[in-house]
Amino acid sequence: MIDLLEKYSGKKCLILGCGPSLKDVGRKRIMELSKDYVVVTIKQSYLQFKEKSEFQFFNCNNFMNYTDQNSKFVCCSPFNLKTGRDLVWDDQKIDYYYQITNPKKLSQFETLGEYFDKVNVGSYRGPGIMYEIVLPFLYNIGIKEFLTVGWDYHASEGYVKHFYNENSRKKLKNPAALPYLGENAESIENSKKVKQFFDSKGILLRCMKSDNCYLDSSIQRIE
Repeated sequence: MIDLLEKYSGKKCLILGCGPSLKDVGRKRIMELSKDYVVVTIKQSYLQFKEKSEFQFFNCNNFMNYTDQNSKFVCCSPFNLKTGRDLVWDDQKIDYYYQITNPKKLSQFETLGEYFDKVNVGSYRGPGIMYEIVLPFLYNIGIKEFLTVGWDYHASEGYVKHFYNENSRKKLKNPAALPYLGENAESIENSKKVKQFFDSKGILLRCMKSDNCYLDSSIQRIE
């Protein structure tokens, strides 16, 4: 990561997830924001913003093949790389691969220094790709300001919406299962813990305002 740290240290990052707030904020506004940020995409958000994406993150759920543009492709999964290719990714370009090897979840850490340590990037469970690889990876290449769109969750139990329809999601490779009981609430609480950790490191974490975004209220909403 030394070369990435030299290039990205101190920069601002716009993270584009797959939640419904991506649609709420809209392409025009996101393209305006992209002028001032390093753009990072997650899974299907890449399809709309691949010309801007510098890093594309994915795992073994809701997978489709992503064609190569200018992005670096970052993958994280409980599978080892060979098994993952055999079962899910086939010949998908992967520039950085991280295997989840520890069942411990973010919520089980009293403080997050160990979770975000560079030697542990991609090794712990989140749950969810934002906690498992996106935020730890970007933190360790020196990003100092995060603005998110499409990182949403939901206040109630069960299915979490995406910016695309559910029928399309079910046609993807290895569609994700429903969140386990309590996962949405746990994920929202985790966003508060990450905000507190980033605050302690002088890192700014904000999100774009949307009625579909359920991140902890301590995270500032931007119009």
